[in-house]
Amino acid sequence: MPKARTNFADDYERWVQLGRGQGELKDYVSWLTVRDVRSPVGCSRMWSRKLQRVINVLSFGEAIAFYILEWQNDVADVREQFPIDPANTRDICKEMRLIHPGIGGRDIVMTTDFLVTYKKGDHLYYKAIQVKDSKQTIMDPRTNSKLQIERKYWERKGIPFAIWLSSDFSPILKSNFKLISGTRNILTEITDDDRNAISELMKEITATAPELPYSECSEIIELHGYPLRINDCLRMLVAWNLWHFPMSEKPITSSLLKDFTPIGF
Repeated sequence: MPKARTNFADDYERWVQLGRGQGELKDYVSWLTVRDVRSPVGCSRMWSRKLQRVINVLSFGEAIAFYILEWQNDVADVREQFPIDPANTRDICKEMRLIHPGIGGRDIVMTTDFLVTYKKGDHLYYKAIQVKDSKQTIMDPRTNSKLQIERKYWERKGIPFAIWLSSDFSPILKSNFKLISGTRNILTEITDDDRNAISELMKEITATAPELPYSECSEIIELHGYPLRINDCLRMLVAWNLWHFPMSEKPITSSLLKDFTPIGF
């Protein structure tokens, strides 16, 4: 396993010069990546079709949160593991009489899980989001102290700060996300022409047999040299945000073909 990076506050300027935490959309570089953390459990690298780059999430809760954000039409950009300038967090700690987060007596750079850019018409606005497991987690004194610092930082920036609890996510959504998450890692291997061809073929199949159960759609078809199962195609179309499925309401495994619909139809 690769050695974790230090992420000490003293290294902040050097990391910025290396491009960490800089850029937007496809050019953004996450401050922390999966390779930077000591424990890889729950971490994953996901390809985002909307942003056209790899997203680094450090927990399963973050993965679902990103999935939710990417599927929202008014979300224009998502910057994960966004760094907070330690000069500001140190100042906040002094003001609030809190101990700055650190390791071995050395301050670290704090990060916000997601800095989200929303767009409505020509207007852009922002929201900072931190994802935690449960209410019990945020009541932990050390975690609560960090959240106070983070909230104060974004308040100074005039940006709303929200805490999302993964325990609040629908169990059905979690199960469905696990089912489609594997397809998100192969998106770069299939061209837009292939995606459109798969979508058109699935339109014909779902129109012909709308009551057919998803579980019975294991027939293999070949498209442009790809051997693909029909139900895999449907999962991929949902993962690519080309087709809609009620992810929080119904398990994909017990659905019918008519439950999958092309977006815009």
